[in-house]
Amino acid sequence: MKLETFKAVLDAAELENALKITAPTANKLIKSLIEKKIIVEITGQQRGRIYAFDRYLNLFVS
Repeated sequence: MKLETFKAVLDAAELENALKITAPTANKLIKSLIEKKIIVEITGQQRGRIYAFDRYLNLFVS
């Protein structure tokens, strides 16, 4: 993923396209990033989930 295309908020499909990986691989990566507290799920939905790099976003909120 190029730095110019970094997004602080994304969904699984965007991750698949950016990294050119399959849906199962994207979902495993997302699960791992959540477990490491790197991203959080922000919709509370079962489908169409959106994830955020909350530590990054919190840098801009005081």
